[in-house]
Amino acid sequence: MEEDAENSTNKLKEVFGKNLKAYRIAEGLTQEDLAYAAECSVTYLSEIENFKANPSLELMNKLAFKVKKDLTDLIIEKKIKNKQ
Repeated sequence: MEEDAENSTNKLKEVFGKNLKAYRIAEGLTQEDLAYAAECSVTYLSEIENFKANPSLELMNKLAFKVKKDLTDLIIEKKIKNKQ
């Protein structure tokens, strides 16, 4: 059961990180722009986007707001098309 919870947490971190990065790029924001706006370090934002960090719900919600999405948009797995 613990292993299932850990796998679920790892999957959530992966989906959130991938979606955050895709939406950030789609909005034309650099990591520096988003980190500044969300009041976190660029290093920490990079760790989030690379599934290495466990951000708080408060930070997750702030990051979602800064990329003009609801938090639910960032935790649901989907394909996101960038403007590039």
